[in-house]
Amino acid sequence: MAFFDRMTNKSFRRSDSGQVIYLPLLKLGPARLLRADTDEAAMRRIVRNFYRYAVLIVCPIIVLINFYLHLDGDFDLQDGFLVIAASTASLVPSILLVAYLGRGFDALDMRSVKLNALEVGDGPTLGAALALSAFTVWIGVLALLALYGSFSDYF
Repeated sequence: MAFFDRMTNKSFRRSDSGQVIYLPLLKLGPARLLRADTDEAAMRRIVRNFYRYAVLIVCPIIVLINFYLHLDGDFDLQDGFLVIAASTASLVPSILLVAYLGRGFDALDMRSVKLNALEVGDGPTLGAALALSAFTVWIGVLALLALYGSFSDYF
């Protein structure tokens, strides 16, 4: 999907000499030099899978948690802390895993390298990701309604 390819491309740049450089997520550690095409393919797969996990799994889960917390009444501060804790618990380990897997490549001093963006193809982007995420959320909402009663009981 082009949306995830575009998100992934933000972590990769090409130097003037043609070498591919990986910029870690959230700037966790120095940039890494990817010498072989297989190294680039492996890191792209890891970063793309992280973004797929974040958009297609974590976002719908957070929406469903919010929906479920509204079933018992008003949303209060304790519920907000629960949403923040669930977001952190689901995203931080995967971010740290991606940073750890990137450490296997040579560190690079970025002050001496001029970077160029990699080519990005056209295609469906945010709309496709939102459609997939919305579809996942509605499946969860329908499952909650099946378990806890009709739609009119809550709205």
